Amino acid sequence: MSSSRLEYWRLSGLPARQTQDEKRHDEAVADAKRAIQLAPGSADAAELASYVLAASGHPEEAAVQSEKAMALNPNYPAVYLGTLGDAYRLSGRTEEAIAAFKAYEARSPGFGLIDLVIIYQETGQADEARRTAERLLAARRDFTITAWLKTQFIRRNAARLEADVAALRNAGLPMG
Repeated sequence: MSSSRLEYWRLSGLPARQTQDEKRHDEAVADAKRAIQLAPGSADAAELASYVLAASGHPEEAAVQSEKAMALNPNYPAVYLGTLGDAYRLSGRTEEAIAAFKAYEARSPGFGLIDLVIIYQETGQADEARRTAERLLAARRDFTITAWLKTQFIRRNAARLEADVAALRNAGLPMG
């Protein structure tokens, strides 16, 4: 999770109790669902619910909430595209995930590239994964997998996280 996302999370009012250490994903999902019930017209509540749902193993529901957030706020922040891409990627909607991450990177250079590297590597497009990894390092010179891992504390699926790390390493990104 980026520092801006952490600040956004803190300011949102949605309890930040979803961490690997606490293993309280079910409570976080309940909180997210309660937030969208209490504020059905809030794009930010839908986007944050999407983020929680995707990280907690409910990517299909997350995609619905991301799409809702974007419909509620046609001038949505670029981060919404990252959340949408993650929901699509985790639910196996690869082409839609690629489109979302490319749009995210177009609006926020350097962002979305990590996920594109993973997708390309895992779909047998190793050359495209390496080219995207080079673009990532050009945009974010200090990127390391170790630093990125520190931002992934919220994810429930440890096997998925290990596969993501393997894809990043195989694409030539530095462990750090």
